[in-house]
Amino acid sequence: QLMQGEDAEARRSLATAASLYPACPKPRNGLGSMLLEAGRTRAALRHFEAALERSAEPDDDDGWDASVNAALCTLTLARRGGAEAARWRQRLPKARLRLWRAL
Repeated sequence: QLMQGEDAEARRSLATAASLYPACPKPRNGLGSMLLEAGRTRAALRHFEAALERSAEPDDDDGWDASVNAALCTLTLARRGGAEAARWRQRLPKARLRLWRAL
């Protein structure tokens, strides 16, 4: 339970940083990582995409992190199956392109 409290505090800190520094991609990448670890892939993807929009270049450190993690989220969602999988599969070429640019 202590870890859950620390995670909640970390999420609050990152959310505060994101609101205080809206142009900075770092808190978005951090929030995305926490959400991805918690199994909240779609929410994580939204933060990684926001981080990528805020990165100076797609191949800088922040852009690289966001590109790789956004591609991972998109692939994870496409592999889940079900009705939404086809929609996520349509996004795979864009995710691959982002990843390719970052590498």
